[in-house]
Amino acid sequence: MRDRIAVENPPSPGGAKMSAPGSDDEAVRNRLLRRADWRFLLPSPSPAKAICFSGGLLADAVKAVSEVTVDPEYGLGGDCDLAVAVDPDPTTLRAAWAALRPGGSCYTEWFSFRARSRSTIGSRLQAAGFDDVTYYCVVTGPTQEGKGLWIPLEPLGALGYFLRHVSTAKRLKSLVTWILTQMRWHLASFVPVLLPRPVCAIARKPATAGACSSRRCPDTTIGRGPLTQLILDRWREWDFGPTPIRLSWLLWADGLRSRSKVVAFVFPDSDQRPRLTIKMPRIPESVPGLANEAATLKMLAKRPEVARGLAKLLFLERLTGTVMLGQTVLNGQRLDSVIHYGNYRTVALAATAWLVSLAGHVSPSPVTGWWDRLAGSVLDRFEFAFGSVFDRRMFEDTRNIVRTLGALPIVCEHRDFNQFNILQSPSRELAVLDWESSVLEGLPALDLMYFLTCVPVFSLNASSDPDDVRRAYRASVDPSTAAGAVTAECLDVYARRLGLDPSNFHALRVLVWLIHSCSEYEKLVFDLGRRPEPEVLKRGVFVTLWEEELRSSGR
Repeated sequence: MRDRIAVENPPSPGGAKMSAPGSDDEAVRNRLLRRADWRFLLPSPSPAKAICFSGGLLADAVKAVSEVTVDPEYGLGGDCDLAVAVDPDPTTLRAAWAALRPGGSCYTEWFSFRARSRSTIGSRLQAAGFDDVTYYCVVTGPTQEGKGLWIPLEPLGALGYFLRHVSTAKRLKSLVTWILTQMRWHLASFVPVLLPRPVCAIARKPATAGACSSRRCPDTTIGRGPLTQLILDRWREWDFGPTPIRLSWLLWADGLRSRSKVVAFVFPDSDQRPRLTIKMPRIPESVPGLANEAATLKMLAKRPEVARGLAKLLFLERLTGTVMLGQTVLNGQRLDSVIHYGNYRTVALAATAWLVSLAGHVSPSPVTGWWDRLAGSVLDRFEFAFGSVFDRRMFEDTRNIVRTLGALPIVCEHRDFNQFNILQSPSRELAVLDWESSVLEGLPALDLMYFLTCVPVFSLNASSDPDDVRRAYRASVDPSTAAGAVTAECLDVYARRLGLDPSNFHALRVLVWLIHSCSEYEKLVFDLGRRPEPEVLKRGVFVTLWEEELRSSGR
């Protein structure tokens, strides 16, 4: 009978033991973890003991992210950290209150028309004994796969920030939406249909002195988890101004895989400006990327010429079993939302200047000092991944081309320098996000070549057809075309500023597609849990660019 009361969950789809899932395993893990992304709004995203008063996917998701789950029929022992319910009636809410330890959290989703007014939700939760209620508008999800966005509805600062930072083409629509949303939220106390569906509400069972879960006791004595407490304790140290009374969180869950991170934007009181962002991994496999980003930001912060275009590292901490990376907020619009044919040259030259500053004043390093780490190992990985797919002579040609590289300056590489990871401020200054793949001592020009391909081929071209991609790529490196002229000009500026021999460009361009092909291969292996079929490998975006570059004359 004990097993029916409290069951310790086996290694779950979100657990550390599933490091190499098969395709079905990864699909299940991804679906489950995304259904539970709201957990990052709780004092602890990894509850020690949870109870769910719903079934289906939500119940499975709660089980996947909790150490122990409890059967609602037997689990009203008052020691749970989390209770979850959908459209709960008063009886269910009283049962959830009874199941929770003092300071525990209750997460609820409200779909029912009759119960979806703010006054009804709040009164039901308070009547059951809960306090400290926060409401969230779910823009996408949580029942849908893909992106999810949880916007706090009180105070309205986070919603205002979100609507102000959409693309320019949507500004007027966003302004109207912003006004209507405020009206709807204030009227929703009486007219439930005005609220979005679902409304998510998180409430807390009041804490009492000395109360604690038997498995873990996070600091919730005043409604705060360890992360909130850390932020408030260090607020003045970070020069953010007076310590706020209350923090609100806008939660952004992006990416296509379970190892994609969840990002929280943290707002003080009613301010519409977030002060920091926090990256939080869904699974342990994502932690090394966060640690690498923290190390890179820490080193680059010592260089004033690039530091103002970077987020400032605030902390990298393990809290309640989860590693969290805190950074300051960078302001601006993502390049993919503002770039077009008319401003491409200007933006590309600005990106080139930024990368020149990132490289700094460096002297060429002999091939023997970097070959094994930055070229030889890449060639070996590429042949291992694609050796059974392409003709052997192509690999021999590739090695011969890359071996033509001579002494090169060693620079910091971003390794994902594209229009999605670059912001443009109103004064046209650039700032660069997401340094998880960075290499502090890498090779020159690779980031620039990647950028000068990604924008014209994948943004301005706007076609994913392989033949269109090949044509767009050929145009991007042909100086007689508009895009190719920009590429030639930017590479010339970069080479002159770094003293780089342009004869290396062909080999470096081959090398950059080897690096990204290997990354693409690793993602496929992660998704499938096995080596991909040859036909799948042949359709890879970056291996297609490698083929196209290999077939070209040495440009």
